[in-house]
Amino acid sequence: MEKRNRSSNIMGANYELNSPQLGQKNEVDITGLTLTDITREKKRYGGTFVMDYRLPSGKIVFNNFISRGDTKAQNRAQTFDVPFSYHDYITKDLENKLNIMVNSLDYTQDLKWLKVNALLSHSFSGQESPKNLSFDFTENNAIDNFNRKLPPDSIPKYAKNNLDNTVLANIDKFDAISKDHIYTAALNLSRNFNITSTLASMIKFGGKYAYKKRSYDYNSSGGFLNYGSGQTARDAILDAFPWMKETVSNGSLNLPYPLFIDKNYNPDEFLKGKYPTWPGADIDLMYDVVHVLEGLGNTEAYHHRDMYSNLYDYSGKEYYKAGYIMADFRYKNIIRFITGARYEEVRRKYTAVQGNSTIGIPEFKYTYHDTTTDVVNHNLLPMFHLKIKPVDWFDMRLAYTNTLSRPDYVQIIPRQNIGVNSVTIKNYKLKPSHSENYDLYFSFHQRHVGLFTIGGFKKTIKDMIFPINGRVILHPELYGLTKKDKGKKLYTDENNTHPVKLWGIEVSWQTNFWYLPGVLKGLLLDANYTYVFSEAKYPRSILHREFDPTTFQYKEWVVDTTYTARMLYQPNDVVNVAFGYDYKGFSGRVSLLYQSDIFKAVNFWPELRQITDDYWRWDISIKQKLPWKHFQLYVNVRNISGTIDRDIVKGSGYPSAEQYYGKGIDIGLRYRFD
Repeated sequence: MEKRNRSSNIMGANYELNSPQLGQKNEVDITGLTLTDITREKKRYGGTFVMDYRLPSGKIVFNNFISRGDTKAQNRAQTFDVPFSYHDYITKDLENKLNIMVNSLDYTQDLKWLKVNALLSHSFSGQESPKNLSFDFTENNAIDNFNRKLPPDSIPKYAKNNLDNTVLANIDKFDAISKDHIYTAALNLSRNFNITSTLASMIKFGGKYAYKKRSYDYNSSGGFLNYGSGQTARDAILDAFPWMKETVSNGSLNLPYPLFIDKNYNPDEFLKGKYPTWPGADIDLMYDVVHVLEGLGNTEAYHHRDMYSNLYDYSGKEYYKAGYIMADFRYKNIIRFITGARYEEVRRKYTAVQGNSTIGIPEFKYTYHDTTTDVVNHNLLPMFHLKIKPVDWFDMRLAYTNTLSRPDYVQIIPRQNIGVNSVTIKNYKLKPSHSENYDLYFSFHQRHVGLFTIGGFKKTIKDMIFPINGRVILHPELYGLTKKDKGKKLYTDENNTHPVKLWGIEVSWQTNFWYLPGVLKGLLLDANYTYVFSEAKYPRSILHREFDPTTFQYKEWVVDTTYTARMLYQPNDVVNVAFGYDYKGFSGRVSLLYQSDIFKAVNFWPELRQITDDYWRWDISIKQKLPWKHFQLYVNVRNISGTIDRDIVKGSGYPSAEQYYGKGIDIGLRYRFD
């Protein structure tokens, strides 16, 4: 049983360039700011049931795991649209229920000449969001003469914050349900051989088959209350809550925000006092208002939202087949060599919506059709591991491996929407990223020194997946689009055709000071440092436009080139240090995590590329055996340094995102069975 408070403060800022030109440093202007205060509570209940039946030279294990989680959150946000001078207040009530069930039957048998392991399993994951509601209140002409070169924390200082001129604009009520089933069967066979008295080997081979079935269904209702067509709805709300008529009367064009403000919502601070706090709406009143609107039937002010209720739905199946063979050779305790290969085939068959939101009124009638794609990927992944230990105090390890990073299934469903100014396409043709890895490590063991390891690694990553955010479409036929879509911005994901190269050095030291006198012998240290250098080429399409005096028209063409930057989501430096103390039934750790800046977002313009700020974080973990047999008390204190996660826009150095989860503490009681 687990209960956690995972509340947080989140800031997001958007930027653009002012009349950008290639080959010069362009000025970065801020366009928007969003501040979100999230009150979130997570509850989880889980249990495991295991049955073990022993056979002659074998056993059968029936394992069952079940978990149920319930997360409730209330989001109070305010957004500032600087160019259009809007200031919105948004209140959301959200709930997500997660159910997980895993059943597995594991059979192991030692025969005279063969060891057999077979596995059958089924896992189910179901998420349900039965109750989600959002109210949006808008203030027009809300920002006074703001200099867009200033940092985002300056925007609230220029806001008028006129709540009487802030009105109920948009209501959205939605629910969602997803289901995932995975059925797996695996068989592993192995046999040991003694080639000589000093050389032993083991041959192992096997296969695996998995069938996945998943679906997602999303439904939305809502509408706009600040339009003329919402008059009937506004009057119905006033009639249902007569006390509101003390402020506004029937026939009013708007319902002001003060009617809905929650007097009991009083946050202490936001992002450690960096931004001022703001009012939130009364969530109970929000549900009461929706109940009134639902009683009016399907109106322009509150109706079934056809586009959102269809666009996000999908279903799909995946078929996974894999086979492997490996050999393990040992020479005394000096040399161990493992080699083998795995072949796998993944077939993905997904159905999703492809629609056009420029036709008609998509809120009421969305023009779309279902599309099914069927894609198969094959991969052969060889590997070897070599360990040489010539003396007791030293060993060397060399490895060559191939690994895959598959795209998230949301990236590969055939969803598409053609908008007025942009086109969003999920790329069902995405291939897994394939990493070819070399690792070489040297370890030294000594009683007083402990374990000291130094090594290096090299990776070459092919088909790395990266986002395309706003590429201008000049050849719509390449994406299955029409000439009407020329000039729109494209949002999708692609595989990088240029391999990414990554090198690194890692040093670690693990020791305890057992040789110190008295209570000092309980001291210990675990430190790790990794330096990473990476180089990636990202596609860059430069649009050229030239006036043709013979035709009196502009000609446009694209020059495809690349730019070089670091690998996405990869830091240069990572440090992990844990200072510990063990004494009798007590165990304590104080740990430090440091990460240098991480390359977070690619962009055509260097000034709009994003990195993270350097990250320092301290945590504490304590365990204490209790005087009662098998009982242990544990305490975990997270982020005692109060570190804020921060992303930065390179052109200005201003933050594009900040997240603060506060300082957390977990207290628990553990019982260990014999």
